[in-house]
Amino acid sequence: MGEVVVEVVFNMNIPQDLMCLIERQKGYIDELFHTGVILDYSVSRDKKTLWITFEGKTPEEVSGLMNDFPLFHYMSYHIRPMETH
Repeated sequence: MGEVVVEVVFNMNIPQDLMCLIERQKGYIDELFHTGVILDYSVSRDKKTLWITFEGKTPEEVSGLMNDFPLFHYMSYHIRPMETH
């Protein structure tokens, strides 16, 4: 298995009373990053798009991880398996 890139688009502004979800989201991503599940991630300047590179996961496994994101209900995502060359 190779790398899988996920493009995440946040569909709406997060209500102020749910801003704590952002910190939980960052913590979840950091945990996956430090355990080697995530190789890299980037956020657009407007903070509405996020690109995440996962290592050695199937699209189904990545989908399961994405569904555990604290901001899951505020985003849509597209999974793209990458070709190695």
